[in-house]
Formats: sequence, C-alpha cells, structure tokens
Amino acid sequence: LSDSLQSAMTSGDSFRFSACLTLLKYVGPHVSTSGQTGQMASVQAAIRTATSVLQVPGDDDNTRALKESCMSCLEALSSNASLWTAISKDALPSIVLYVTNHCNSGSSSSSSIGGALK
Repeated sequence: LSDSLQSAMTSGDSFRFSACLTLLKYVGPHVSTSGQTGQMASVQAAIRTATSVLQVPGDDDNTRALKESCMSCLEALSSNASLWTAISKDALPSIVLYVTNHCNSGSSSSSSIGGALK
C-alpha cells in the first residue's frame, strides 16, 4: 500500500492517491506489531508519504482536499498505539507547520484543524 501511495503521489495521480489514503485510513488502525513482517513498516512508510503532502505548497481546491484527506488519515491512524512513535517522529512536525500556516491564513476547514489537534 505504501508503494502505491508513493507511486501515485510521484505521478500526480490524485484519484489513486486518495484511494490509497482511504484504504490506509481504514486498514492502518488495525495493523499490529505481531502481524506479518513488513505490515508495520509499510504503514510507517505510508505515514511519511502522507505527511509529505502537508508540506506541498499551494492552496488550490485539489491540494487542499488532498491535505485534508491526509490529516483525516493521520487522525485515524493515531488510534493505533503501535503507530504513535512513527506519527510523533515523522508526522508531528509537518502537522504543526500545517496547522500554524492554516490557522494564520484562516483558509483551512475546521475539520482538518480539529483532526490535527486530536
């Protein structure tokens, strides 16, 4: 899943990227450290990819929607305690920057800000 997410981001395929994020949002919270080898590493790589989208410049409708989807996905993944280290190490700095930039500009929706603050 993380490879597909990365590939979609690199190629600019927002539909496939959104589909991968949706899968990650619903599957990722259930991944455990005792599962198959590589599952946790794949979700952690996907967290890094989703987080990198928050740093993309631009505030057009498509970019804003992708960023909000990433925030929603990260919020869902935070329900899995096994992912907290990856989220705090990889995602938290970008989340803080995202929230800071969008609170100052007033351009972000309250749902994505609320998700970031959870």
